[in-house]
Amino acid sequence: MRLYKIIRPLIFCLPAEMAHRLTVRVLSTTGKFIPTPGRDDYILSVSAMGLKFSNPFGMAAGFDKNGELPEAVSRLGFGFTEIGTVTPQPQDGNPTPRIFRVTRDEGIINRLGFNNEGHQIVRKRLSSYKTLLPNGFPVGVNIGANKDSSDRIDDYRIGAEVFSELADYLTINVSSPNTPSLRDLQTAEALTQIITQVKKVADDVPVVLKVAPDLKDNDIAEISKVALKVKPAALIVSNTTIDRDGLKSSPYKWEEGGLSGRPLMQKSTAVLQEFYRHTKGKLTLIGVGGVSDAADALAKIKSGASLIQLYTALVYQGPGLIKKLNRDLAELLREEGFESLEDAIGVDVSTESLNETKEKGTQMKVKILHNPRCTKSRQTLALLEEKGTSPDIVEYLKTPLTEKQIKALLKKLGLSARDAMRKNENLYKELKLAEVDDEAVLIKAMSENPILIERPIVETPNGAAIGRPPENVLPLLSA
Repeated sequence: MRLYKIIRPLIFCLPAEMAHRLTVRVLSTTGKFIPTPGRDDYILSVSAMGLKFSNPFGMAAGFDKNGELPEAVSRLGFGFTEIGTVTPQPQDGNPTPRIFRVTRDEGIINRLGFNNEGHQIVRKRLSSYKTLLPNGFPVGVNIGANKDSSDRIDDYRIGAEVFSELADYLTINVSSPNTPSLRDLQTAEALTQIITQVKKVADDVPVVLKVAPDLKDNDIAEISKVALKVKPAALIVSNTTIDRDGLKSSPYKWEEGGLSGRPLMQKSTAVLQEFYRHTKGKLTLIGVGGVSDAADALAKIKSGASLIQLYTALVYQGPGLIKKLNRDLAELLREEGFESLEDAIGVDVSTESLNETKEKGTQMKVKILHNPRCTKSRQTLALLEEKGTSPDIVEYLKTPLTEKQIKALLKKLGLSARDAMRKNENLYKELKLAEVDDEAVLIKAMSENPILIERPIVETPNGAAIGRPPENVLPLLSA
C-alpha cells in the first residue's frame, strides 16, 4: 500500500476511465504472476447462498465488466468476484467523459451505462478462465438489459440462459441509475416477473437481486415482501446513489451519474439495516457502498450483511487493501468476542421494531438457551416471537447450566452429550474431548465451559430441539 501511495498521483494525472482501462490491461496480462494469498483466517469463512466463501470480501460489479480479471482478483485476496454488468448485445454505453473522481470525498461518480462486450464474448472468456481459478472461488455474473431493448425483462432471462452453466451465482441489476427508466423495474410486479423468469432458467444457480440505495421506506418494505415471496438467494444492498448530500466542493460534484465510495457508507448501511429488519434476517444480504476499512466492513456485517463488496476504495488505497481488510477484520471480530463472522451478522439490528401484526401463536411456556452473538440463535428467537410466543431468554454463557440441568436437557433432546456439543470449538480440541467416552465427563465439561453447548436450544412442554435450522423448533409450538 505504501508503494501505491507513491504512484497514485501519477495514476490520478490520467483521466479516470483511461486509468481504469490501463489497470484492467495490466492485471489481465500480469495477474497470473501475482503470488497466491495464503489460507484465509477461519474466523472469516462464510456459508451463504449455498456457497462457501473463504472470506467475505468480493470485487463489486463494474470493475471487471467483461470477465477479464477473475484470476487476478482471486490472487489479490478477494473471497469472490462479480463480473459485469453484461447485456445480451454489446454496447458502448454513454458518451465520454463519464467517470469522475471526487477525490476529497474518496468517491467516484460514473454514468458508464452498461458498456460491455455482450453475452457471447464474455461467456467465451469466462469459460476459458474457469479452469485457472482456485478451487472454491465463486464468480458471479451481473446481468442487465440493453438500453434500446424492446423487452428488458426478457434480456434478464436470456442472460440467465447464457451464463447459468458458468456462473456460481447470477445478479439481476435493475438498480443502475445510468440506464434510463431501468430503476422503474424495481416495482413489485416487475421484480416478481423478472426473478421468477430468471430462476426458472437458472436451474440451481443462486439468483441475486441488486437494489438501489435511494429507495423510500415503503419501497424497501414492498421489495422485501417480494423477496420473501419469490425467494432470491440474496439481495445486494446497494448500487450507487444519485444523492449528493454531504459532498465536499468538487468540480465534478454535480455531474450526472451514480456516486460510489466513502460518501455512500452511511446511506447504504441504513438501507441495509432496513432490509434486514423487514426480512427478519431470513434472507442473505450482501453489503456494498463505502467500505474503506475493517471497521466499515464490520459495521455492514453487524447491520445484516453476510458478505461485502467493494471497488472504489481500491482506487484510493490500492490493491494491497484486501489483504489488510482480511487481517484487520479477523482481529476486530476477536476483539469484540465473536467466534465467527457469521455470529456477528445483524447484531446491531432489532427486528422487533417492525409494525407488523404477529401471528397468533401458543401461549405455552417457552424457553430458549440464547447467545445474542449467534446468527442462528437470533433467527430462532425472531421466529419464536413471530409465532406469538414470549420466550424466557436464558443467556447460558452468562448463566451456565448445572450438570443436573444439562443431563435433564439432554434427555429432553434425546441426544448424547457429544451430539449436543460444538465440536468445532477450539476448546473442544484443546480439552481433547474427542478422546473422552465418559458421558459424565462430557457433561461436566459442558457445565464448566458453556461455550461447548450447541445453540440455540428451545424447550417447551412438548420437548426440546436445537434451532439448526431455526425451523426445527416449530413442531414444539403445536398445542
